[in-house]
Amino acid sequence: MYNELPVGDNSPTFTCTPVEHDGIYVLMTSDAECWGGNIPRSVTYFIGYPGPTQVEVMPDANPVCPGEMVNFRVHARYYGASPSCQWKVNGVNAGTNSAFFSYIPNDNDHVTATIISYKCHVMDTATSAPLVMSVIPVWRLMYRLRPTSTPHALK
Repeated sequence: MYNELPVGDNSPTFTCTPVEHDGIYVLMTSDAECWGGNIPRSVTYFIGYPGPTQVEVMPDANPVCPGEMVNFRVHARYYGASPSCQWKVNGVNAGTNSAFFSYIPNDNDHVTATIISYKCHVMDTATSAPLVMSVIPVWRLMYRLRPTSTPHALK
């Protein structure tokens, strides 16, 4: 099976060039005596994904000014079927099940995304490293005019 579709011609070899997220399964049936009798057994092998799921949070700006909306997107690799995304800000759930998320950050907020998917019918979860937001403070220049103690005469 290649991406849930039957392939091959009942031979011991199959050649393909898999791409990201492809699933390759082999169904072997034997009539050899094993497991205490002459009972046909089927075994499914998952050849696999090229690596563990990887997740990265990518903002459109960092640092930002106070009150500035930031748009985030999640960049994930090697995830399985039916992926969902859970955003968190400072460990608290935020956003919706989407690859995109927007909000107005505070200084030192920690933003993460968790991808949940299924690899060979097994739940796989991966969480990004925290992205620390930096909000640039707005400095206010305050000054006070003091009256002079000696009036100056204009000449």
